[in-house]
Amino acid sequence: MSSLRSPSVDRRLMGGLTVVIVGCLALVVIVTAVVAPRFEEAALRADTKIAGARVAEMLADPLWDLDLNRAELIGKAFASDKRVVRLTILESESGETRTIERSAATDTILESQPVSYNGHAVGRIGLAFDRGIYRAQILRDVSVATSVAMLVLIASLVGMRWQLGKLRESELARSAAEEALQQTHAALAQAQKMESIGRLAGGVAHDFNNMLGVIMGHVELALRRTPPGAPLHDDLAEVLKATVRSADLTRQLLAFARKQEIVPRVMNVNEVMEDSLTMLKRLIGEDIDVSWQAEAELWPILMDPSQLDQIIANLCANARDAIHGVGTLRLATANCSVDATFCATHPEAEPGDYVKLSVSDSGSGMTEDVAAHIFEPFFTTKEEGHGTGLGLATVYGAVLQNHGFITLQSTVGKGTTFELYFPRHGDAVAISARKREYAVSEKGFETILIVEDEPMLLRMAARALEVHGYTVLRAGTPADAIGVAADHEGVIDLLLTDIVMPTMNGRDLAVAIMQRRANVRVLFMSGYAADIGRDERLATGETHFIGKPFSLGELTDKVREVLDEDRSAAV
Repeated sequence: MSSLRSPSVDRRLMGGLTVVIVGCLALVVIVTAVVAPRFEEAALRADTKIAGARVAEMLADPLWDLDLNRAELIGKAFASDKRVVRLTILESESGETRTIERSAATDTILESQPVSYNGHAVGRIGLAFDRGIYRAQILRDVSVATSVAMLVLIASLVGMRWQLGKLRESELARSAAEEALQQTHAALAQAQKMESIGRLAGGVAHDFNNMLGVIMGHVELALRRTPPGAPLHDDLAEVLKATVRSADLTRQLLAFARKQEIVPRVMNVNEVMEDSLTMLKRLIGEDIDVSWQAEAELWPILMDPSQLDQIIANLCANARDAIHGVGTLRLATANCSVDATFCATHPEAEPGDYVKLSVSDSGSGMTEDVAAHIFEPFFTTKEEGHGTGLGLATVYGAVLQNHGFITLQSTVGKGTTFELYFPRHGDAVAISARKREYAVSEKGFETILIVEDEPMLLRMAARALEVHGYTVLRAGTPADAIGVAADHEGVIDLLLTDIVMPTMNGRDLAVAIMQRRANVRVLFMSGYAADIGRDERLATGETHFIGKPFSLGELTDKVREVLDEDRSAAV
């Protein structure tokens, strides 16, 4: 970044220019004092010679003679010339002198001119010129020259000062542009780093989800065959708890990576917040005062309600840990519009209408260095064993996954404010964000076609449904599924299919099977949000979906829910 001259440097520069100008003026005065007298003397002598020659020429005329009586006539010839202050005529023969005084000036220069008539010298004529008149005229000329020089120097000074100001403005603008560019580069590098970490976390979590699903399913099956109270039953229960915790951790990684399975709904943030307040107050404790301010006519957003629950819980837990003793936690919603100026300093933002959720605490705050890493996974300032470092990373991933962005302001010793921006979902009316309750049947009788390219997960899901009385048809690839659907002579009530598979995705497979079996219902499954985001009807919840890993109870409940719905539901 180029350096800028400080104001002190400009002052020194202007002081130097002033010294130069004063020096130039002094030089003009000195030169005038030395040269002016010489110009004055030269001018006087030149004028007296000219005047004397003129008188001599007049007297040389035959009509003229050196009669003293005519001296006045000669004086009148110079009456208009104020420089001539005295006229003296000397007649050689008589020795008489005639003087005409026009002024009492004493500082004069005398010019004497001999007069000849018919080749004979008849006398002399003298003219006295006033030096003061010459000096005054020269001083006037010097004053004019000095004034002009002063004006030129002042104009130059003003021009140079203006140029310096423009140069400084240009340098400031260039400096601001360079600083903004550096900030943009830093934000881009941070975003690329977060994206790389998220891609790695998402890839690991996606494969891990399938394995967890297999473990969870088989443990549940084993628990059902083990009598309660038996030592093996307790061991299996602990294994199931560890598996569930691992699944939760995987979901957090996927949320950070913006690849968590989601089922968005058009919803009102105020409804979710109001339903969560009681839980939040228990979460943060009685020492922290919770205030809630809701926008009256809040715009709807499109989001999975469970994600918003998770975001709120993580932010409030973070605020609780930042407050030592008593404190305050303020929650607020608002409608806001983001313009290009705001987006210039927030690279993840795009212009448009947003619903803003603010979470502010009066905690210890954080330094700029901590704030720069706060959304990174596994980064934590807590003691070992008191945090996973995934809470705020999960918030970050969930917000970006829903095409929003998040800002952070924090001051050490004063507190922290998170502002989450979610895009406004058109003019749609928000519907209830809570899941509907369905009557769950313990046993089924329908026929289900399961399509899953992970063999262990396929076997586990099939066994779980068979235990509940369903007839299960298995397929490891989309081609096998199309063949099974074509060869099966009976009714197929439900297609349970993974979304991403070799050669054909789940959506295209469902369309292909429904061409042969129009009444079949479809339930999609995946542990990867990118699979869902590619299909608008999946992303908006118009078709059925279950996220991996799922427990046997979640699977059977979801299957029963889909089968019990009206057959007019679209795929």
